[in-house]
Amino acid sequence: MLKKLIKPAIILLLLLLVASQFILPRIFSTRLETSLSQELDDYEELKVRINSFPAIKLLTGRVDQLEIKANNLVSEQLTLERLEASYSDLKLVKDASEQWQVRQGENTELEVELTDKDLNHYLATRSELDILDSFRIDLTSDQMVMVGNLRFFNTDLSLQLTGGFSIYDHQTLIFNSDKLAVDQIVISTSVIEQLKDELSFKISLADFPLPLELTEVNIEEGSLQLLGGTRE
Repeated sequence: MLKKLIKPAIILLLLLLVASQFILPRIFSTRLETSLSQELDDYEELKVRINSFPAIKLLTGRVDQLEIKANNLVSEQLTLERLEASYSDLKLVKDASEQWQVRQGENTELEVELTDKDLNHYLATRSELDILDSFRIDLTSDQMVMVGNLRFFNTDLSLQLTGGFSIYDHQTLIFNSDKLAVDQIVISTSVIEQLKDELSFKISLADFPLPLELTEVNIEEGSLQLLGGTRE
């Protein structure tokens, strides 16, 4: 009698494993997508796809692969026009509110786009740039141009600062100025260097809900293209 039950039990187990391979990734993709959406300030489109084999590992929070695609997502007042990222070997845990959070994982591929419009909106909120009045930035081929007005010894200066970006700790963009042009008044080189330092700024992606591994930044007409990931 027992032998007769073994074969049906094995078949049933296999069917359950096959079914879980289709069902569990969808369930956990939806759950993580919901959790991420609640951590973001806003977004237009957000898609999350999770995969593990066997899928039963998902019940313990183990994720083999994760892919995320998003448009116009906002985190810490910074809008990312487009984000596409892949991850491997993630560990998900539930927080106090029963939402799934990523505790570890490797960002294998990353593509992010930021427009100059969104950067202008973001930099307008940065206190370190309050010394400028009515400033704006333009992203041209291979460089960023910042134009604004500055009150200097009872004189209104019209200035233009150009430069590029470097990456620090794989999560922070640092603006490095290389040239400062000032109209209407002659000022010393030391003052120019001081102004360049005061007008520097950082853009951090460290608070993004998922880890981001930035390795390259390219300035194109009207946008910043950020590339990264550990997969070569």
